Formats: sequence, structure tokens, C-alpha cells
Amino acid sequence: MKHLLEIRKKLKARKPNFMQPDSNRINFKSDWRKPRGHHNKRRLHQKGHQKMPSPGFGSPALVRGLHPTGLMIIKVCNLNDLHKIKIGEHIAEIPSSVGLKNKIKIIEACRLKNIPVSNFRDVDKFIAQAKENFESRKTIKNKRLAEKKKSKEESLKKAQDKKSKEDDEEGKQEKAKEDIMHAKQDIKEDKTPGAPEAKAGKTKDTHRLSTMPGTRK
Repeated sequence: MKHLLEIRKKLKARKPNFMQPDSNRINFKSDWRKPRGHHNKRRLHQKGHQKMPSPGFGSPALVRGLHPTGLMIIKVCNLNDLHKIKIGEHIAEIPSSVGLKNKIKIIEACRLKNIPVSNFRDVDKFIAQAKENFESRKTIKNKRLAEKKKSKEESLKKAQDKKSKEDDEEGKQEKAKEDIMHAKQDIKEDKTPGAPEAKAGKTKDTHRLSTMPGTRK
């Protein structure tokens, strides 16, 4: 197995990067695509053009797709996937799509069961940094929530103060209206009952005199 892994390493060292045709002349995404043109020089394997993928660049069949340590890679997305791993035959690989909280749980479980993880060199360092990052995010979130709650309480307090002021103003207006109404009633009660009639009679007499011929001045 070790001999085959060494052969694979040598073959991969001399393997070129297979790129899309004309990616060396035009700036675009250079992922591999098979040339299909009828007169394409690379498809015709002409000299001076980039290499095409061929079986000669492949790894030995027994070690194809294995980790450099010779173990088979198994993706682990949750704690239940750890039951598939056999120690000494498999190596765990945690995808980047797994969340930080679950990633910490999986790595800690791997450390307890002595399961190697392929995409983390120093597991202890990663766990320490991840926990620190997680705690800092948690404190920032709690701080934001506290600020939001405080601003909400302040806005409610302002609204209550405003409402109380409006109620006080309405009460003052109502009181002023009642005072005016009481004052009018007091004035009516203070007047003598014959006064309005005398006034009315006087106005009628003056009107009668003004309409008579020769009396208008």
C-alpha cells in the first residue's frame, strides 16, 4: 500500500492542470471542459498544445480516492455518521456546510473515540478558537438584544408621557369650558327678570320712531 501511495504521489507531481481550451488567451473560468470542435488542435493531440486527460495520468486502482495516509475518506455531517467509521480503515471529513456548533460537537466526539479528521490539522486549537468565536458572537448578540430592549422601553415611556400630557391638556380644556358655562349661568341668574323685556320694548319703540316720516334725524 505504501509503495502504491508513493507511485501516486510521483504521478500527481507530474500531472498538468487540465484547463478549458483558450483559457490561456481569454480571461474566463478555467475549469476543465472537453474540446468538441471538429478542428480543435487539443482534441486532435497536436504538438505544442496542452495535454488532454488520459489513463496514464490516473492513480493506481487500489489507492484511487484514498487519503494520503492510506485511509478511506468518509464524510461526517452529524454524530450518527460516526457509527459508519472503522478505526484504522476510515478517516472522517467534515464538510464546510456543517454549522459551527455541530462541528465542535463532531470534533469533540472524534477526539474521544480517537477518530482522525482529515481537514483539521490541530483539533484542540480549532476547538479553542471556535468556542472563543462562538462566545464572542453570543455576547454581541446579547448586547444588541439588551440595547433593543432598552430603546423599546424608552420609546414606550415617551409615548406614555406624551399621552399623559395630552390627557392633562384635555382635562384643562374641559375644566375651562365648565368654568365658562358656570360663569354664563351665574350671569343669567344675576339678571332681573324685567330687564330683557324693557330692553326689547325700548328697541321696538326706537325702531317705530325711526320708521315714522319726519322723525328720522
